[in-house]
Amino acid sequence: MVNKLCLGVCDDGSYYTEIAKQVINYYNDSFNKSHSNLRRAYFNNMWRGTATLVAALLLILTLIQAVTSIIDVLPRRK
Repeated sequence: MVNKLCLGVCDDGSYYTEIAKQVINYYNDSFNKSHSNLRRAYFNNMWRGTATLVAALLLILTLIQAVTSIIDVLPRRK
């Protein structure tokens, strides 16, 4: 009910019209929504954020190690 309270109201004479448009555009941007969800889920405190970064670093290092070991096993052509 509250979200649809001003659905049909159009007021272009307000001093806050430009700010309201910027807020609506910011809210509708999918990057901002994703950024907010990531911050809320993985970086809401220092320890969870640190653990997330360390886990991502370990995953990247594991992938690098796997790729280099596969490259070492492949036969070399001359």
